[in-house]
Amino acid sequence: MNLETISHFLLASLLIHWVLLALWVGLLTLAKPWLFRVHTRWLPMEEKHFNIIHYAAIAFYKVLIFIFNLVPLLVIHFVLL
Repeated sequence: MNLETISHFLLASLLIHWVLLALWVGLLTLAKPWLFRVHTRWLPMEEKHFNIIHYAAIAFYKVLIFIFNLVPLLVIHFVLL
């Protein structure tokens, strides 16, 4: 496995994760009342806590995408130059 293969894998992974993140944000933005009802069936909570949990999880997921996909991809691209 060479650096180009790893680079292509990281790029594909980055795109997949950004699409998942965009879907999550879109679902939370467009269907928040429905999503809140679904979650409160499993675990009763206030809407304030629901928002905090989701926005913190989105931020954490974005940081993980940067750390594990984007940074290694950029490093590999700088090495290949």
